[in-house]
Amino acid sequence: TEGLGLSGGGSGPQIIFDPLARPIPKIPLPNDIATTLDDTTVTGRRVNISTESPTRLQAGTKERINQLDGFGTYMTITVSFDRPIDITTVNDSTVKLIKLLPPGEGTVVPLDLGKGFFPHIRRPVSFWDHDPLKDANNLLLSPDNRADLDGDTIAEFIDFYEFETDTLLIRNIIPTEEASRYAVVITNGLK
Repeated sequence: TEGLGLSGGGSGPQIIFDPLARPIPKIPLPNDIATTLDDTTVTGRRVNISTESPTRLQAGTKERINQLDGFGTYMTITVSFDRPIDITTVNDSTVKLIKLLPPGEGTVVPLDLGKGFFPHIRRPVSFWDHDPLKDANNLLLSPDNRADLDGDTIAEFIDFYEFETDTLLIRNIIPTEEASRYAVVITNGLK
C-alpha cells in the first residue's frame, strides 16, 4: 500500500514557502509557522507575525493580530505557486482539508473550489468619475481573472485562483472547529 509522504519534486509549479521573507513571510495561510506556543490560550498557540510596517496603522493592526489565538474558522486558505497551475486539475480529489484532532480526526472538510458557494459577482459600481474599473462586477479579484474551463471558448470569471499572483484560494463550505487543527493536502494530481 502507498502511504503519505513528501513529493520527490519535479518540474511542475512549486508551492512558495519562504518564512523568512520580509516584511511578510511567503507561506500558505493559515499556517502554524505563523504562530508561537502559548499555554495561556485555548488553542495553545498565538499568532506571531512581524510588526515591521511602513505605517503606524499597519503596525498597530499587526500588533492586534498577534493577540489572536489562531486563525478564522471560515478563513480563505491561500497557497501561492511559483508559476501558473492547470486550474482544470483543481478539484476535491487534488485539494483536501483534513481534520487532525479528535473527535473526528481524518474527516475531510467539503471545499468550494469554484462550485459557487461564495459568489463574488455583484452589480458594477463606479466610485468616481472616469473610474477604470467601473464595469467590474466583484471587489476581490481583477475583472480579468478569467479562464475557459468548459472548452466553449468563453472565459468565465474564476473565484478560486488568482492568476496575477498564481494563488489558489481554498474556501471550506462549513466552518472548521474552534481550537482544532487541520491540514491542507495537495496531491500530485494537481498539475
